[in-house]
Amino acid sequence: WLYVEPDMRRKNIGTHLMDKVIEIATETMEIYPISTHFTDENDESGLYAFFASYDKMDVDYSHERYIIAANEIVNSPLLHVQLKKNYDTRSFFKEDSATQKKILDYLENNSSYIIENYENWEKSCEKDLCQCVFINNKLAAAIFFQKNTKSCLELSFLFSNNPEALAYLLSSVTEEIEQKYCNFDLRFDAINKDSEAMATKLFVDAKSITVYEAE
Repeated sequence: WLYVEPDMRRKNIGTHLMDKVIEIATETMEIYPISTHFTDENDESGLYAFFASYDKMDVDYSHERYIIAANEIVNSPLLHVQLKKNYDTRSFFKEDSATQKKILDYLENNSSYIIENYENWEKSCEKDLCQCVFINNKLAAAIFFQKNTKSCLELSFLFSNNPEALAYLLSSVTEEIEQKYCNFDLRFDAINKDSEAMATKLFVDAKSITVYEAE
């Protein structure tokens, strides 16, 4: 997080702060190299211009972030698919620890979803919304939500190898979202081409914001 009061900007304060952080990080080698992700919608914060001109870091495009109002989720085309059958939907956090580990290991190996600290991750999750769909006892779809702020839910991960299972999974969490999180916005970071394609198909009315990375 980097912030400089508007009337104090363009006085090299941000540059001095970053220089000092990099100096300390280089000396300790504990948190080096430094990288950050940021948005700069309408250039209001000036972050893109700052990092683009900062000669000790390079700025690149990272991914798209989609912002969806909770009441727009019901407009997802997948919710209107005529499903042929019911699926075995389970709450992730109601599974035993061995099953949870098996699911997370599968997602790490097949979708690069890595949980570095389970306890912190568990605390941040909205457990009622973290669901999995199984077909013949094999994982077919999974969805995880985390509360980002008091009024924003983060759809932190979405996986599927079966379109119908994904439709069923999305339907299963929509009612819960409408009842408990109707005033929330939903944020989804599409970190690769597959998730971006999925987002544009799922949330046709979503607002897209570009996320940059400085490193």
